[in-house]
Amino acid sequence: MIATSLVALLGALQPALSLDSLLAEQDSRPATSRAARVDAAIGADELEAHLAYLASDELEGRFTGSPGAALAADYLAARLSELESYGLQPAGDQGTYLQDIRLEAVTFDELPVMRAGDREVTYGADFELRAGHGFTGQLKVLVIEALEDLPAEAQGDTALYLNMSRSERTDALAARSDEWQRGWGAIVRRGLSKSRKSVADPNRIRRIRANGDPVTLEVHGDLRDAFDAGEVETLDLAVGGTVKQAFNVVALLPGKGRSALPQGPVGPGAPSDSMVNEAIVVSAHYDHLRPRAPREGEVDPDLIYNGADDDASGVAAVLEIIEAICLADERPDRDVVVLLATGEEIGLIGTSFYLDHPVVPLTRTVANLNFEMLGRPDELVGGPGKIWFTGFEHTNLGAAYQAAGLDIYRDPRPTQHFFERSDNYAFVLKGIVGQSFSSYNLHEEYHTVDDELETIDFEHLAATSRACAQALAMTLAGDFAIEWSESYELPRR
Repeated sequence: MIATSLVALLGALQPALSLDSLLAEQDSRPATSRAARVDAAIGADELEAHLAYLASDELEGRFTGSPGAALAADYLAARLSELESYGLQPAGDQGTYLQDIRLEAVTFDELPVMRAGDREVTYGADFELRAGHGFTGQLKVLVIEALEDLPAEAQGDTALYLNMSRSERTDALAARSDEWQRGWGAIVRRGLSKSRKSVADPNRIRRIRANGDPVTLEVHGDLRDAFDAGEVETLDLAVGGTVKQAFNVVALLPGKGRSALPQGPVGPGAPSDSMVNEAIVVSAHYDHLRPRAPREGEVDPDLIYNGADDDASGVAAVLEIIEAICLADERPDRDVVVLLATGEEIGLIGTSFYLDHPVVPLTRTVANLNFEMLGRPDELVGGPGKIWFTGFEHTNLGAAYQAAGLDIYRDPRPTQHFFERSDNYAFVLKGIVGQSFSSYNLHEEYHTVDDELETIDFEHLAATSRACAQALAMTLAGDFAIEWSESYELPRR
């Protein structure tokens, strides 16, 4: 992390302060040492230390809701907590830095197992799970072929088999309450007339939600025929699955006028009238991908998508930039919200949850500056130390950064639509200025197991992080207007 002697440097990033006067107040070292201290403000070694942990095999890719992601969230919360003496505040649940995003998706470590009477059946080929989780036991089977034959009351020890067409089944269930449906031990539906391919990987079981639905199965091929004929009298089921927790990591640095926070919670639940400042949300996503399954014949394969560039690099940059802002002599005019989000890789899940549960009301949130894949130079904008900014022409920010002499340029690949492909776009859909800093050069390691620590250029990452720290300091000034370009038409919400 950054040494306390950097207070002078970050004070210089505040537009209203004088670098010379701050340096004179802090120490009496000669002017020739100033460049060295600037270089040390956000150092390559600190950034490498963050990535060495976040991109390690121990975290197994940091997939949303995984044990590795929980370890990453704990690490990030611990790093942010080191800044509390400089005014940074936890803004998560119950006074912590963690915001539970309340996942509903059920994940499976093992395939469901079923025995139909005396038949051994195979998952995928003979039956599939369509809803529900967490049931183990034996059930009687009740076959119903007409709507008028449905019992008035559900039977918790029974699997209900609806031997009807899809439309008839839909009508039959629609005529009964959700409570009635949930009262059955399981509901079994007619599937395909032929067996399907067997499934070996429990990760293939998707779209199962923890919304109270009963265990719902679909049977195929010969097993379907046996149900139709009334030949299956009992089912022995073992359907596992868990709903895992996943967390955003959130913090708040109050701007001027907010040195003393209001009594009570800082985050969601704080009175909206206590939020008197405008806010900038500084974000990066710390999640990546789940380990891949080994392929037949592989010897000691690398199965982990470490995600060093995507997006441990952006997370490390945010940690160092926020520390630099915290260590400045003077608070910024605007509040700073730190959002280290999970769930980007599965559809901006964490950021979308944050926008429904913001630390500072969205009416006072004026911009999101997002950090996405900064670990490797892009020759299309000049190589090491240069960075590009998505949606450059959509707001006044990019031009202002360039006018200040910062090495921040237009996205050189507009046809890739990077502006719409990261967490910033969730803010845009709310009408809030949202843009990402990046230097992604379309390298071949993207979303592969080769996105490793060894591929990161830490001097480049440090240089671009320093430029972004200066850009953030500019943007936090209360008299700095943040505006959409007149030519940009906001997407429909």
